[in-house]
Amino acid sequence: MAKKNIIDGVPKVAFAPIHDGQFEFTPFPSCLKSVLKHLGYTYSYHYLLGASGAAFRLVWHSRKWEGGNVDIAFMDEDPLKPFRRALEAAGFTYEFLLNGAWAWDSGRKRYLEGFMGTDEETFGAKIIESVDSGKPVIAFGVVGPPEAVIITGYDDGGEILIGWSMFQEHLDPSHDISVGDEDGMNPPAGFEESGYFRQTDWMKRLMGMIVLKEKTEVDLADVYRDTLAWIPAIIQSPTAHEYYTGIRAYDEYANKMSQDDEFTAADMSALSERKMVHYDAMTMIAERGGGAEFVREAAGHAAFAGVRDDLNQAADAFAKAAEQMRGGGRSQGKYGAMRRPKSGPPLIPQSGENLSRI
Repeated sequence: MAKKNIIDGVPKVAFAPIHDGQFEFTPFPSCLKSVLKHLGYTYSYHYLLGASGAAFRLVWHSRKWEGGNVDIAFMDEDPLKPFRRALEAAGFTYEFLLNGAWAWDSGRKRYLEGFMGTDEETFGAKIIESVDSGKPVIAFGVVGPPEAVIITGYDDGGEILIGWSMFQEHLDPSHDISVGDEDGMNPPAGFEESGYFRQTDWMKRLMGMIVLKEKTEVDLADVYRDTLAWIPAIIQSPTAHEYYTGIRAYDEYANKMSQDDEFTAADMSALSERKMVHYDAMTMIAERGGGAEFVREAAGHAAFAGVRDDLNQAADAFAKAAEQMRGGGRSQGKYGAMRRPKSGPPLIPQSGENLSRI
């Protein structure tokens, strides 16, 4: 009989506020937090979100309405940098494995070639080895778009993967997300009684995965110092490959949303797509709330006593930016175009200037 093994009790991840009443909108830090908690290590969502840099990102495609803008792999020239930084902030060594059959663009491929493979048996063996050792695997794709999911088990000797996806409850016709394989949304094949998804034909749906290795000590002062030094670069860098980033992304986003001819009632499919891209941009800015918590915790660390006021001012600006987006979500209506708030984007350069002085 083909082997089945499941790691029970891995905390669920979802876009719903199931995390002590809080929302978590960026899949990778949410999945990483869940896996670490299962392994006995407590790291907050905002700490991992901040350390990855994702709390401070805004990404907007330079040529089209792109549903993948929100993916943290697009926020830097090196697509693996946000993942590395979060993993190292948690004190874990790791192994990247990427599906070489995926449609990688040439600009990013040079950062990724050393991690690529196409042998399903190799990927499957790595998953089985990690699950059998009690460590869930963080994969990208499998169920939903190529965002982070948690692999908590396998069935039929590895032919079926089992786990959590933040998208698994949204892949039905009552939501805005398409449900067909042809759309790359990869609905689950079924569910375990625990709620874990089950997925077949997983290799063609898998963009890559991260296998956790050894736990090491973390120097919080070093993590804060390194991240604080990087935040101004995230804010100020104008492009990453074909995406606008930082302040340039704000300008392009606001400009696009101000063009009424982009929103025509004659094409409801396009409106639905653009609404989602708009909401994703608002979500990225709303994640400044987690960034504010990260910076405020850094301000409270003894190593930063001399610059505490600057850090708290930056945190206040990030928090205000997040609150603006929450208000925008209430006021925009179903398809309304966003007009740039007069007190909006300048908050982000102000945050960067405070951090640049440190």
